[in-house]
Amino acid sequence: MEEQMTPRMWRQLIEVRLRFVGLLVITGLIVGCWDTIANYWERFFRSSATPGNIVQELTEFFCPMHPNIIRSQNGNCPICGMPLSKRAKGVLAPLPPNITGRVTISPYQVSLAGIKTAAVSYQPLVREIESLGEVVFDERKLARVSARYPGRIEKLLVNFVGAGVQAGEPLAQIYSPPIITTFEELLTNSKQGSALGGVSEAIKKKLLYLGITPDQIETVLKKGGADNLTLTSPMNGVVVKKSVIEGQYVEEGMNLFDLANLNVVWLVCRVFEDDMPYIRIGQSARFETPAYPGASFTGTVAFLDPTFEKESRTVNVRIDLNNTAMKLKPGMFGTTIIQAVFSDFDEFRGIVQPVSSNKPDIYTCVMHPEIEQSEPGKCPKCLMKLTLKEKPVEANENLVYSCPMHPEVKSGKAGKCPICKPYMDMDLEPHRLETSARGVLAVPETAVIDTGTRKIVYVEQAEGIYEGRLVSLGPRADVYYPVFSGLKAGEKIVAHGSFLIDAETRLNPAAGAAFIGNTDLKPTTIENLSPASVQSASVDLSNHGN
Repeated sequence: MEEQMTPRMWRQLIEVRLRFVGLLVITGLIVGCWDTIANYWERFFRSSATPGNIVQELTEFFCPMHPNIIRSQNGNCPICGMPLSKRAKGVLAPLPPNITGRVTISPYQVSLAGIKTAAVSYQPLVREIESLGEVVFDERKLARVSARYPGRIEKLLVNFVGAGVQAGEPLAQIYSPPIITTFEELLTNSKQGSALGGVSEAIKKKLLYLGITPDQIETVLKKGGADNLTLTSPMNGVVVKKSVIEGQYVEEGMNLFDLANLNVVWLVCRVFEDDMPYIRIGQSARFETPAYPGASFTGTVAFLDPTFEKESRTVNVRIDLNNTAMKLKPGMFGTTIIQAVFSDFDEFRGIVQPVSSNKPDIYTCVMHPEIEQSEPGKCPKCLMKLTLKEKPVEANENLVYSCPMHPEVKSGKAGKCPICKPYMDMDLEPHRLETSARGVLAVPETAVIDTGTRKIVYVEQAEGIYEGRLVSLGPRADVYYPVFSGLKAGEKIVAHGSFLIDAETRLNPAAGAAFIGNTDLKPTTIENLSPASVQSASVDLSNHGN
């Protein structure tokens, strides 16, 4: 049996419910009007403050080089030791030159974004310049066999194109009545003895001028008569053109054979305008052709065309290729790759890793060789720029001797070129053997933010603090950029994740432009301050660095 509620119990229940509803209403009013209550409280109960105390609450001291260092009192930066600069709280301090922004990222965000840093270091940069190349004949090793006297081709000893010949090897036999008559005069004069010795010598010279060799003349004199003359090859090579057949009459000056030596061929390629400054004679190059997949042929840059083709914006480059295996045929196409070592160029001389040398560099004037000094500058006589004097070759240096006309000829000691010796008596020139390329100050490609008009690299100033710095970079070499200015060796840069940091500074301009860090001062509103107080608390960088 349920107990019935009395009027007293009903009254107590209603009172409890009303007290609960009242508490909810009072709590809602306090929360909704909290700002108004706080303002009235501050108005009637805050303590009076002197102007000096107001300025003290506004100012703070910071280090422009390390934005996380912020103090309430003046002093020195604990990291770099430079005097702190003064600024007003809430006022953005100006960024140093060439700094686009600074941002602070928490360790959790650094780990989440995968940000990794690396030190700026020296790298052996080699830029590979690719181009389409064509194999052509070496024009220095072409020969044309022409008829120096009229006659009839009695017999062709080399009767097809592509046949290989050696120097002095017979090519054809020619019956020439004028030459036979000249030989008969020589035989008649020779029988007369010393009385007509001068005439005989004149006839021999005439025959030599007509291309008759001394051995052929002696053979005719011993034989006592001449019938057919033998035409010989002037060089080693192959027949690339045959213009006569057996029984054909030929006139003086008519072309008979074209010969070519294919032991060395030329590779002609076109290099675009922006790659021209990095091409020089003596650079290493390689050639790859679809005819031999997986194989490459090495050569040396031997010539740069002095003219520029404005239609294609290219310049022709000639490369000498060794072809003793006779794999390369004139007319073949393929990919040419020229290797430009940055440390060999003057524009990168200032950022090349220092190399110890027994002898210091000496700079001299081209017009006045007697002017020598240890530092670059200008000549005191003609004001021309001094050039680096080439160091003399030491006796203990690793050298290789090669012929400038025949790069395939290499020797460990000085001497004469065996190919040029019968004709030009060319001396072999010494060259230093470079074991490895010197390093150039460089940054990874992933660390560079290229906006089109400028390049930015983010440098880690402290743990979690990064600043965007404008840098001057050279052309890309593989996965690195050479650094002309803006960075120093050993500085830590963001190698991975720089795009995320750059996006953070762009999406939050205040974070990118301000010096962010912790402070031990309480925040102060600026509405209650006079203009004079605000002006006195502005940023002051006059003491920084003094």
